[in-house]
Amino acid sequence: MSVNVPPYSNLQAAIVYDFGNTYINFRMLHYGKIYYFYYKIFDSMGNVAADGYIKHKFHDDTDDYNDITMFDPNWQLVTDDVPNLAPMYDVAVMYYVGQDEMCLTNNKGTAPLPSSVDVTDPVTGTVHTLEFTSDINGIYVYFD
Repeated sequence: MSVNVPPYSNLQAAIVYDFGNTYINFRMLHYGKIYYFYYKIFDSMGNVAADGYIKHKFHDDTDDYNDITMFDPNWQLVTDDVPNLAPMYDVAVMYYVGQDEMCLTNNKGTAPLPSSVDVTDPVTGTVHTLEFTSDINGIYVYFD
């Protein structure tokens, strides 16, 4: 996987990894989307301040596959078993018929995998947010 640009800071001073706009990366957005990743954040002393898994934002982090299929029947359940994340997170894989798109969501509302996590700086007490999301302009990982 490649990153289009080095991380940069936006006006809010957040670090942003931009994986490119949806037109250029259409196939990645639909067929090769990064559904989740393992993150590790270090403090200034090299100690791990936070680590864990985060998923690509899809609907609300509390929604499960039943909520999503009721909202839009074009989303179909592919599997409710993602062994790499179990037993810590219970997630399901969804497939959208009209757009050939797949995403992760919660399995029956249990042990949700977040798309956004707060990380507290152990020295200053400042709370930062790590978020994995996309919009019509691109796919992003923010660390604010």
